[in-house]
Amino acid sequence: MKCPVYNLLLFSSYMQMLCCNDVDIPIGSVASSVMLNEGGTYENDCLVLRRNENSLMMVCPTQQQTRIMEWMEQHLEGFKSVSLQDITSMYTVLTLVGPKAKDLMVEMCETDINLQPFTCRFFNMSYASGVMVVAITQTGEPGYSLYVPTESALHLYDKLMRIGVNYGIRNVGLLAMRVLRIERFIPFWGDELNADTNPFETNRGGKVMFNKPQDFIGKKASLEIREEGVTKRLAQFHILNFDKDKDLWPGGGEALYRDGQYVGCVTNYAYGFTLKKMVCLGFITHPDSFIDGNPRILENSWLVDRKAEWSINIAGTMVSCYAYLKNYRFKKLPNFLDKN
Repeated sequence: MKCPVYNLLLFSSYMQMLCCNDVDIPIGSVASSVMLNEGGTYENDCLVLRRNENSLMMVCPTQQQTRIMEWMEQHLEGFKSVSLQDITSMYTVLTLVGPKAKDLMVEMCETDINLQPFTCRFFNMSYASGVMVVAITQTGEPGYSLYVPTESALHLYDKLMRIGVNYGIRNVGLLAMRVLRIERFIPFWGDELNADTNPFETNRGGKVMFNKPQDFIGKKASLEIREEGVTKRLAQFHILNFDKDKDLWPGGGEALYRDGQYVGCVTNYAYGFTLKKMVCLGFITHPDSFIDGNPRILENSWLVDRKAEWSINIAGTMVSCYAYLKNYRFKKLPNFLDKN
């Protein structure tokens, strides 16, 4: 898999200006951050890795390779000592996911793997040297992302598959990873994260560090959003009494209803194999906002009202669901559902 990767030298003030999170991190650390525009909405969703004293490596969504390079170059004025380089072609990313990922990595590297979450380290694996192993995946499951020098990618993949036979390894495509993230409530770029949404609407307000040493682009707008509240919110929906083999699946774009009133639509869906339920993600808005076009701030009392009834229109059939915001349950599940 190819992900846009960028190398930055003498980066500190420049990256602190672009990133909402504090990216002045120790060597071997990884920071998950977002970049905003002056309006406080998304320009980028990225991982920032500190490789050595004077350089950072940034990984961003695949669709962003050309766009974010141009956007970052536009903000280089005044930072003449900063070097920005697109090094995407230098790496192939192999994601190793699952409960046996660490055991397989130990055998591949012939050394113990003691990587804490959100850290990275270089390993020699078989004949591939300089493989950067990052203790984070986009699935929400335990595992590692391997940034392999492109010339060694096929060799290392073959070695992983040969040794992995003893661990039950299986090939999984990128679309399968996108499915796994739904029940983990992980928003993706281009689906839930885009230039029309902000971190507080997508449950990522924790990535915006207002008290970090240097101001960042979009700080003023973000402060206003935090103070005033949001007019839409990303939620997760579990469809009740769903038979994955018989019932009609959602396809994205389905209308969402609260107490019979239209409040938004589904952005994405997947069958949750852990939850054993059909799971959807979607943005909800106060129904009065659609009457006169004047967006209403979503009050907590409205969001967490346990008496509210939620439903999704799937091909003309209204199906009941429970709605979740982060880990808070809008409506308490029956005991037998809590155990699933």
